Amino acid sequence: MKKILSVLLLAAAGIAVWLFLPESVPTGDKRADGLYFGAMKTARLKSAFKAQNYDMADVLENKKPVPRLFVEAVPSDFNRSKYDDERPALFTEMLLPVIMKANADVLTERAGIERLKAKFEAKEAFSPEETALLQTAAEKYDVDFNTEDFSKFFNEMLLAVDAVPPSLLLAMAAEDSGFATSRYAREYNAVFHARDWNGSGVEPDEPRKEGETYLIKTFPTLYDAVADRILYLNTVNRFDSLRAARAEYRRTKNPLYGRRIAQAFRLFPDREFKYPDILKHLINQYGWSPLDLAALSN
Repeated sequence: MKKILSVLLLAAAGIAVWLFLPESVPTGDKRADGLYFGAMKTARLKSAFKAQNYDMADVLENKKPVPRLFVEAVPSDFNRSKYDDERPALFTEMLLPVIMKANADVLTERAGIERLKAKFEAKEAFSPEETALLQTAAEKYDVDFNTEDFSKFFNEMLLAVDAVPPSLLLAMAAEDSGFATSRYAREYNAVFHARDWNGSGVEPDEPRKEGETYLIKTFPTLYDAVADRILYLNTVNRFDSLRAARAEYRRTKNPLYGRRIAQAFRLFPDREFKYPDILKHLINQYGWSPLDLAALSN
Protein backbone atom coordinates (compact mmCIF):
# COMPACT_ATOMS: atom_id res chain seq x y z
CA MET A 1 0.00 0.00 0.00
CA LYS A 2 2.86 2.37 0.92
CA LYS A 3 4.54 1.60 -2.41
CA ILE A 4 1.36 2.44 -4.36
CA LEU A 5 0.95 5.67 -2.33
CA SER A 6 4.55 6.68 -3.08
CA VAL A 7 4.02 6.09 -6.81
CA LEU A 8 0.83 8.17 -6.75
CA LEU A 9 2.56 11.00 -4.89
CA LEU A 10 5.45 11.02 -7.38
CA ALA A 11 3.00 11.07 -10.29
CA ALA A 12 1.08 13.96 -8.72
CA ALA A 13 4.28 15.88 -8.17
CA GLY A 14 5.29 15.30 -11.78
CA ILE A 15 1.94 16.60 -13.04
CA ALA A 16 2.22 19.67 -10.82
CA VAL A 17 5.71 20.46 -12.16
CA TRP A 18 4.48 19.99 -15.73
CA LEU A 19 1.52 22.30 -15.17
CA PHE A 20 3.60 25.11 -13.73
CA LEU A 21 6.62 24.90 -16.01
CA PRO A 22 6.82 27.91 -18.36
CA GLU A 23 5.71 27.12 -21.87
CA SER A 24 8.55 26.77 -24.34
CA VAL A 25 9.31 29.85 -26.42
CA PRO A 26 8.49 29.48 -30.14
CA THR A 27 11.74 29.43 -32.09
CA GLY A 28 10.20 29.64 -35.55
CA ASP A 29 11.06 27.90 -38.79
CA LYS A 30 14.45 29.17 -39.95
CA ARG A 31 14.58 29.80 -43.70
CA ALA A 32 17.03 31.60 -45.95
CA ASP A 33 15.23 34.94 -45.60
CA GLY A 34 14.22 34.84 -41.93
CA LEU A 35 12.25 33.13 -39.17
CA TYR A 36 8.68 32.07 -39.93
CA PHE A 37 6.10 31.53 -37.20
CA GLY A 38 2.96 29.51 -37.83
CA ALA A 39 -0.39 29.78 -36.05
CA MET A 40 -0.08 30.47 -32.32
CA LYS A 41 -1.88 32.28 -29.53
CA THR A 42 -1.11 35.87 -28.59
CA ALA A 43 0.87 34.98 -25.45
CA ARG A 44 3.24 32.83 -27.48
CA LEU A 45 3.52 35.55 -30.12
CA LYS A 46 4.62 37.95 -27.38
CA SER A 47 7.17 35.49 -26.02
CA ALA A 48 8.54 34.83 -29.52
CA PHE A 49 9.10 38.55 -30.09
CA LYS A 50 10.65 38.99 -26.65
CA ALA A 51 13.04 36.09 -27.22
CA GLN A 52 14.21 37.78 -30.44
CA ASN A 53 14.54 41.20 -28.74
CA TYR A 54 11.95 42.61 -31.11
CA ASP A 55 10.41 45.78 -29.70
CA MET A 56 8.59 48.35 -31.82
CA ALA A 57 9.92 51.16 -29.62
CA ASP A 58 13.44 50.27 -30.77
CA VAL A 59 12.40 50.46 -34.41
CA LEU A 60 10.49 53.73 -34.05
CA GLU A 61 12.67 55.60 -31.56
CA ASN A 62 16.12 54.13 -32.17
CA LYS A 63 15.65 53.47 -35.90
CA LYS A 64 16.73 49.85 -35.59
CA PRO A 65 16.23 47.61 -38.65
CA VAL A 66 13.05 45.54 -38.70
CA PRO A 67 13.89 41.91 -37.86
CA ARG A 68 12.98 39.19 -40.34
CA LEU A 69 10.32 37.61 -38.14
CA PHE A 70 7.42 36.63 -40.36
CA VAL A 71 4.17 35.73 -38.63
CA GLU A 72 1.98 33.66 -40.92
CA ALA A 73 -1.37 33.95 -39.12
CA VAL A 74 -3.24 36.32 -36.83
CA PRO A 75 -3.64 34.71 -33.38
CA SER A 76 -7.17 33.40 -32.89
CA ASP A 77 -7.38 35.12 -29.48
CA PHE A 78 -6.01 38.48 -30.64
CA ASN A 79 -9.35 40.11 -29.74
CA ARG A 80 -9.13 39.23 -26.03
CA SER A 81 -9.72 42.32 -23.89
CA LYS A 82 -6.63 41.64 -21.78
CA TYR A 83 -4.51 42.59 -24.81
CA ASP A 84 -6.27 45.91 -25.43
CA ASP A 85 -3.46 48.14 -24.14
CA GLU A 86 -0.63 46.36 -25.94
CA ARG A 87 -2.52 45.39 -29.10
CA PRO A 88 -1.46 48.37 -31.29
CA ALA A 89 2.23 47.62 -30.67
CA LEU A 90 1.76 43.86 -31.13
CA PHE A 91 -0.26 44.46 -34.29
CA THR A 92 2.53 46.64 -35.70
CA GLU A 93 5.26 44.16 -34.72
CA MET A 94 3.30 41.30 -36.30
CA LEU A 95 2.41 42.99 -39.57
CA LEU A 96 5.35 45.29 -40.33
CA PRO A 97 7.94 42.63 -41.32
CA VAL A 98 5.34 40.96 -43.55
CA ILE A 99 4.54 44.28 -45.25
CA MET A 100 8.22 44.98 -45.79
CA LYS A 101 8.83 41.53 -47.25
CA ALA A 102 5.89 41.93 -49.64
CA ASN A 103 7.18 45.35 -50.69
CA ALA A 104 10.70 43.96 -51.17
CA ASP A 105 9.31 41.27 -53.47
CA VAL A 106 7.54 43.92 -55.56
CA LEU A 107 10.76 45.92 -55.77
CA THR A 108 12.57 42.79 -56.98
CA GLU A 109 9.99 42.55 -59.77
CA ARG A 110 10.55 46.22 -60.53
CA ALA A 111 14.32 45.74 -60.74
CA GLY A 112 13.80 42.99 -63.33
CA ILE A 113 11.60 45.27 -65.43
CA GLU A 114 14.12 48.12 -65.15
CA ARG A 115 16.85 45.74 -66.34
CA LEU A 116 14.82 44.81 -69.42
CA LYS A 117 13.95 48.47 -70.04
CA ALA A 118 17.67 49.26 -70.11
CA LYS A 119 18.19 46.36 -72.51
CA PHE A 120 15.46 47.72 -74.79
CA GLU A 121 16.97 51.21 -74.71
CA ALA A 122 20.33 49.70 -75.64
CA LYS A 123 18.58 48.13 -78.66
CA GLU A 124 19.30 44.61 -77.48
CA ALA A 125 16.87 41.81 -78.33
CA PHE A 126 14.90 40.01 -75.63
CA SER A 127 15.26 36.28 -75.21
CA PRO A 128 12.06 34.18 -75.41
CA GLU A 129 12.25 33.78 -71.62
CA GLU A 130 12.49 37.55 -71.12
CA THR A 131 9.56 38.17 -73.44
CA ALA A 132 7.51 35.60 -71.52
CA LEU A 133 8.47 37.27 -68.23
CA LEU A 134 7.25 40.64 -69.53
CA GLN A 135 3.99 39.15 -70.76
CA THR A 136 3.36 37.50 -67.41
CA ALA A 137 4.10 40.73 -65.54
CA ALA A 138 1.83 42.69 -67.89
CA GLU A 139 -1.05 40.31 -67.21
CA LYS A 140 -0.46 40.45 -63.47
CA TYR A 141 -0.46 44.26 -63.38
CA ASP A 142 -3.20 44.67 -66.00
CA VAL A 143 -0.96 46.57 -68.42
CA ASP A 144 -1.34 46.24 -72.19
CA PHE A 145 1.66 44.33 -73.56
CA ASN A 146 2.32 46.84 -76.32
CA THR A 147 5.16 45.49 -78.46
CA GLU A 148 4.62 48.34 -80.96
CA ASP A 149 5.56 50.92 -78.34
CA PHE A 150 7.84 49.40 -75.72
CA SER A 151 8.69 52.84 -74.34
CA LYS A 152 5.06 53.38 -73.33
CA PHE A 153 4.80 49.82 -72.04
CA PHE A 154 7.80 50.15 -69.74
CA ASN A 155 6.60 53.52 -68.44
CA GLU A 156 3.21 52.04 -67.57
CA MET A 157 4.77 49.00 -65.95
CA LEU A 158 7.09 51.09 -63.78
CA LEU A 159 4.13 53.20 -62.65
CA ALA A 160 2.38 50.04 -61.48
CA VAL A 161 5.19 47.89 -60.10
CA ASP A 162 6.33 49.69 -56.98
CA ALA A 163 6.12 49.52 -53.19
CA VAL A 164 3.35 51.00 -51.02
CA PRO A 165 4.33 52.95 -47.87
CA PRO A 166 4.16 50.62 -44.85
CA SER A 167 2.44 53.24 -42.71
CA LEU A 168 -0.43 53.36 -45.18
CA LEU A 169 -0.86 49.59 -45.23
CA LEU A 170 -0.72 49.45 -41.43
CA ALA A 171 -3.38 52.13 -41.15
CA MET A 172 -5.64 50.42 -43.68
CA ALA A 173 -5.37 47.07 -41.91
CA ALA A 174 -5.92 48.68 -38.49
CA GLU A 175 -9.02 50.54 -39.62
CA ASP A 176 -10.51 47.75 -41.71
CA SER A 177 -10.04 44.92 -39.21
CA GLY A 178 -9.99 46.71 -35.87
CA PHE A 179 -6.26 46.04 -35.39
CA ALA A 180 -6.76 42.43 -36.54
CA THR A 181 -9.48 41.68 -33.99
CA SER A 182 -12.24 40.98 -36.52
CA ARG A 183 -13.38 37.43 -37.21
CA TYR A 184 -12.20 37.73 -40.81
CA ALA A 185 -8.69 38.65 -39.64
CA ARG A 186 -8.43 36.02 -36.90
CA GLU A 187 -9.91 33.13 -38.89
CA TYR A 188 -8.86 33.98 -42.45
CA ASN A 189 -5.95 36.51 -42.17
CA ALA A 190 -8.20 38.98 -44.01
CA VAL A 191 -6.83 42.10 -42.34
CA PHE A 192 -8.11 44.35 -45.14
CA HIS A 193 -11.60 42.82 -45.43
CA ALA A 194 -11.06 42.67 -49.19
CA ARG A 195 -14.14 41.73 -51.20
CA ASP A 196 -14.28 39.10 -53.93
CA TRP A 197 -16.96 39.18 -56.65
CA ASN A 198 -15.95 35.94 -58.36
CA GLY A 199 -17.36 33.44 -55.89
CA SER A 200 -14.20 32.85 -53.85
CA GLY A 201 -14.25 33.61 -50.14
CA VAL A 202 -16.40 33.45 -47.03
CA GLU A 203 -19.92 34.75 -46.54
CA PRO A 204 -19.87 38.23 -44.96
CA ASP A 205 -21.36 38.77 -41.51
CA GLU A 206 -22.93 42.08 -42.47
CA PRO A 207 -26.09 42.18 -44.60
CA ARG A 208 -25.39 42.87 -48.27
CA LYS A 209 -27.35 45.31 -50.38
CA GLU A 210 -29.88 43.87 -52.77
CA GLY A 211 -28.15 42.32 -55.77
CA GLU A 212 -24.69 42.23 -54.14
CA THR A 213 -23.01 38.83 -54.24
CA TYR A 214 -19.54 39.60 -52.92
CA LEU A 215 -17.69 37.38 -50.47
CA ILE A 216 -14.83 38.27 -48.12
CA LYS A 217 -11.48 37.08 -49.46
CA THR A 218 -9.62 34.54 -47.36
CA PHE A 219 -5.85 34.04 -47.25
CA PRO A 220 -3.61 31.17 -46.16
CA THR A 221 -1.10 33.62 -44.67
CA LEU A 222 -0.77 37.27 -43.71
CA TYR A 223 1.78 37.65 -46.49
CA ASP A 224 -0.85 36.64 -49.06
CA ALA A 225 -3.28 39.21 -47.69
CA VAL A 226 -0.70 42.00 -47.83
CA ALA A 227 0.55 41.04 -51.31
CA ASP A 228 -3.06 41.01 -52.54
CA ARG A 229 -3.68 44.52 -51.18
CA ILE A 230 -0.47 45.90 -52.73
CA LEU A 231 -1.42 44.39 -56.10
CA TYR A 232 -4.92 45.87 -55.78
CA LEU A 233 -3.54 49.37 -55.18
CA ASN A 234 -1.10 48.92 -58.06
CA THR A 235 -3.67 47.85 -60.65
CA VAL A 236 -7.12 49.39 -60.05
CA ASN A 237 -7.77 52.45 -62.24
CA ARG A 238 -9.20 54.59 -59.47
CA PHE A 239 -5.77 54.65 -57.79
CA ASP A 240 -4.02 56.23 -60.77
CA SER A 241 -3.41 59.35 -58.67
CA LEU A 242 -1.68 57.25 -56.00
CA ARG A 243 0.68 55.74 -58.56
CA ALA A 244 1.34 59.10 -60.23
CA ALA A 245 2.19 60.75 -56.89
CA ARG A 246 4.45 57.83 -55.98
CA ALA A 247 6.27 58.14 -59.30
CA GLU A 248 6.81 61.86 -58.74
CA TYR A 249 8.31 61.28 -55.30
CA ARG A 250 10.60 58.67 -56.81
CA ARG A 251 11.60 61.00 -59.68
CA THR A 252 12.50 63.82 -57.28
CA LYS A 253 14.22 61.40 -54.86
CA ASN A 254 12.07 62.64 -51.98
CA PRO A 255 10.94 60.21 -49.25
CA LEU A 256 7.40 58.98 -49.72
CA TYR A 257 5.26 59.05 -46.57
CA GLY A 258 1.90 57.33 -46.47
CA ARG A 259 0.11 60.28 -44.89
CA ARG A 260 1.04 62.46 -47.89
CA ILE A 261 -0.72 60.28 -50.45
CA ALA A 262 -3.68 59.11 -48.36
CA GLN A 263 -5.94 61.55 -50.20
CA ALA A 264 -5.80 59.19 -53.18
CA PHE A 265 -8.26 57.02 -51.23
CA ARG A 266 -11.05 59.61 -51.11
CA LEU A 267 -13.21 57.38 -53.32
CA PHE A 268 -12.03 54.05 -51.94
CA PRO A 269 -14.65 51.36 -52.65
CA ASP A 270 -16.94 50.43 -49.75
CA ARG A 271 -15.34 52.96 -47.38
CA GLU A 272 -16.48 56.29 -45.99
CA PHE A 273 -15.64 59.50 -47.81
CA LYS A 274 -13.47 60.49 -44.82
CA TYR A 275 -11.41 57.30 -45.13
CA PRO A 276 -8.19 59.24 -46.02
CA ASP A 277 -8.57 61.40 -42.90
CA ILE A 278 -9.02 58.28 -40.77
CA LEU A 279 -5.86 56.76 -42.25
CA LYS A 280 -3.83 59.93 -41.66
CA HIS A 281 -5.12 60.14 -38.10
CA LEU A 282 -4.04 56.54 -37.38
CA ILE A 283 -0.59 57.12 -38.89
CA ASN A 284 -0.12 60.22 -36.73
CA GLN A 285 -1.62 58.70 -33.58
CA TYR A 286 0.65 55.65 -33.60
CA GLY A 287 3.72 57.39 -35.00
CA TRP A 288 4.01 55.08 -38.02
CA SER A 289 5.54 57.59 -40.47
CA PRO A 290 9.18 56.68 -39.64
CA LEU A 291 8.41 53.11 -40.71
CA ASP A 292 8.18 54.33 -44.31
CA LEU A 293 11.96 54.78 -44.16
CA ALA A 294 12.71 51.62 -42.19
CA ALA A 295 14.63 48.67 -43.59
CA LEU A 296 14.57 44.93 -43.02
CA SER A 297 17.59 43.57 -41.17
CA ASN A 298 20.29 41.76 -43.15
